[in-house]
Amino acid sequence: MSERKVTLLSKVWNALAWRFRDLVGDARLDRAIYKGALVWRKLLFRPVFVAVAGSVGKTTTKDLLVGILSARNSVAANNLSLNAAPEIAKVVLRVRPWTRFCVAELGETGPNTLDSMLTLLRPAIAIVTNVGDDHISAFGSRDAIASEFCKAALAVPEDGTVVLNEDDPRVAEMANGLKCRILKFGLSEGADIRARDAVCVWPAPLEFTLEYQKQSIRVKTQLYGRQLLTSVLAAIGGALAAGLTLEECAAGIQTVSPPEGRLQLVREAGVIFMRDDFKAPYWTLAPLIEQVAGAQVQRKIFVLGTMSDTNLSKEVAYVRVTEKLLEAADITIVVGRFAS
Repeated sequence: MSERKVTLLSKVWNALAWRFRDLVGDARLDRAIYKGALVWRKLLFRPVFVAVAGSVGKTTTKDLLVGILSARNSVAANNLSLNAAPEIAKVVLRVRPWTRFCVAELGETGPNTLDSMLTLLRPAIAIVTNVGDDHISAFGSRDAIASEFCKAALAVPEDGTVVLNEDDPRVAEMANGLKCRILKFGLSEGADIRARDAVCVWPAPLEFTLEYQKQSIRVKTQLYGRQLLTSVLAAIGGALAAGLTLEECAAGIQTVSPPEGRLQLVREAGVIFMRDDFKAPYWTLAPLIEQVAGAQVQRKIFVLGTMSDTNLSKEVAYVRVTEKLLEAADITIVVGRFAS
């Protein structure tokens, strides 16, 4: 079929889909998609479903894991950061009986938001990256957020694997009472998948030595920011749980670029931009500022926009961040409602 015909069919399909959604309503259509996905999921026996949960790092973890697995497997995954329940249903509907893995990051916006997604996904592997302050206004506390993420671990059957961040006490505690296989990752001595000698000073990307079951290998990435080490280790944990070797994990990691808007490198007109603008909760800015402070470059300009979530008053949060930025960068530009 010619490219012109494909484009025309795509336009017709999109127009019909828009009209159908307009007639039945978004909510009714989403419910219909979810119910269809539930039926389809029951027919999928071969694919291995992987759930990725956590306050930050989900998209990077998901993309890295897909990059590793895709080297010799067919993989389905949600696009970008489309991680609400209707999007997870669409991912399941895209899985075919011959698909080997389905990797889905799950977005939490408040208590019980993961329930319907986990009921649908029924993961054999679950990964929890960390517990932070994202959506803390909806949950009320980090403990409440941790309880929501723990549901992903509890959804894994006894013959499955849960991959947990040993460096985060709330995540590490999720191992208690689990009967399935547990893989812990981090910098801690007790981690099964451990990183040491991590180096990431601009202009060099992140690299480190990976240790697992008395083996070690040097891992090089295309990522910038030491804080992304959590996502790298989480993805490697998911790949090891899926049966890949340490060498396959290291090779796969090297092929993956940063997701859009997450310490993404952009070169334009002789200027190097580091985009970290997908979202910016207050609690995630400290390691970013540390990365800027240590960068070996002629001049550093930091543009601070709107912070997406903070448990402090906006006035206090912006002042604290800006004071640190004035020390880390040569020029600091603050834009938005609280810029003054």
